[in-house]
Amino acid sequence: MTAIKKIIQDRIHIAILFFFISAAYGFLLRWQKLSSIPFNYRDILQAHSHVTFLGWGFLALISVVTYVFMPELVKKPFIKYSYWVMSGSIIGMLISFPLQGYKLFSILFLSIFLLSSYVYLWQLYTLLKTKNTFAIKFIRTGILYYYLSSVAIWVIPIISIRLGKIDLYHNAIYFYLHFLYNGFFVFTLFGMLVYYMQSLKLPIAKRNLSLFYLLTNLACLPAYALSLLWNEMPFYSIAIGFFGAVLQVISLLYLWRIIKVFIASTSLKNKLLKLITIVVIGSYFLKVLMQFAGSFPEITLHAVHYKPYFVIGYIHLFTLGFMSLFLFLLFKLFFNLGISKWGISLFILGVVSSEVLLFSQGFLAFFCQKNINNYDLIMLMASFLMPLGLFVIGTNFLVNRLKSEKF
Repeated sequence: MTAIKKIIQDRIHIAILFFFISAAYGFLLRWQKLSSIPFNYRDILQAHSHVTFLGWGFLALISVVTYVFMPELVKKPFIKYSYWVMSGSIIGMLISFPLQGYKLFSILFLSIFLLSSYVYLWQLYTLLKTKNTFAIKFIRTGILYYYLSSVAIWVIPIISIRLGKIDLYHNAIYFYLHFLYNGFFVFTLFGMLVYYMQSLKLPIAKRNLSLFYLLTNLACLPAYALSLLWNEMPFYSIAIGFFGAVLQVISLLYLWRIIKVFIASTSLKNKLLKLITIVVIGSYFLKVLMQFAGSFPEITLHAVHYKPYFVIGYIHLFTLGFMSLFLFLLFKLFFNLGISKWGISLFILGVVSSEVLLFSQGFLAFFCQKNINNYDLIMLMASFLMPLGLFVIGTNFLVNRLKSEKF
């Protein structure tokens, strides 16, 4: 194993550790619904969400991108220090959010993280400019969406201090989440998959790649309007959101033509990898179809009314079913990391069972005004499977690493 590959794998292990801690926070949030654990729910939720997206998703993904396209960057002081500043900021957020919520120190750590990430991503963006492929096009677009999404982070504290938590405050949060989800993560993750497929010279039609990229990109900006439909919006805003949702649905046709080539390839002879791929793509398809359903204001208002089920279910569908499992897929494809079958199976079982419970309870509450018996207890059990699976995965990685160093 090369020195650079060891460094990247160490960074992946750190990201998984952050993910485990974040998942443990999520378990605590579920546990509080059954007991009187003395902590502020909203403050732990802030730590849980920020660390999931930034400490896990962002750090893991940029580590893979760096290794694949420009591994020499890893040892450059400017980039190395940027990475460690980001990691230190995540540790700060893990502590500051539970202790004080979204206040001075939490905002300070988040600001430091953003500035460091700007430096890191700009290096990637400018160096990737020398390569001209579809994969690079996806990734560079994803980086631009990251910059766009982060604008809201600088605005949110100002709105909160000067105006309070009015509609504009919530709309700014949705701006950040929308362009982080549907911009940075979607484009960068698919860009890495396209690169892998092209490196194997799989028969991907350029027309399918072009149209999937074009439609997804054209849809991203107008689809933000879908996040605003919980307000009373003028008709033209509704029409803009609907237009974005329709473009995304059409893009699924071209995505499927790309993905079926990948599923049929020898890369997915492993049944577990095939299962991960099916869950990832299934989650993405469901996400897009849910956004289309959400383009109708009446459905959005009902979803917001039952936020603990539908909105949380949608967020978890993306972060766990799509983003997180996609990252594990990339770890296997590019690093051939020995992902524990038991660990990933427990994680997938936790994701699928919690999603089924969330949406089942939401529909049951909406249509029948009833609750699933012992819903909170069952959800707690399902939630426990995710940190347990991550613990097994992380422990397996550590054991394999120690064995490789020994021999």
